[in-house]
Amino acid sequence: KKVPRTVFTPVPSVDSAFIMFENSGGESPKKEFNEFVKKLFTQRRKNMVNNLRNNYKNVDKNVIINKLKNIGIERNERVENLSYEILLDLYHSLSDFL
Repeated sequence: KKVPRTVFTPVPSVDSAFIMFENSGGESPKKEFNEFVKKLFTQRRKNMVNNLRNNYKNVDKNVIINKLKNIGIERNERVENLSYEILLDLYHSLSDFL
């Protein structure tokens, strides 16, 4: 949901957004998943390969590229464009390395 700049004081020069994830009846995400998502959103404008490489330096770049490809995420995609389900799939795919 977009949050207009007019609700802030002082008024910033950009609009903001509020993001809420809803669990669609599956298993509740673990604390580790929430931390994973939080880390990704600290660098939300970076593409996914660079974002994951910066946050998880122990994971090889080729492993990251292959995991993204297997899930159907383009390597230049940004986290802000991914759905909850895709983020959950990515978390499970990389959980051995996190």
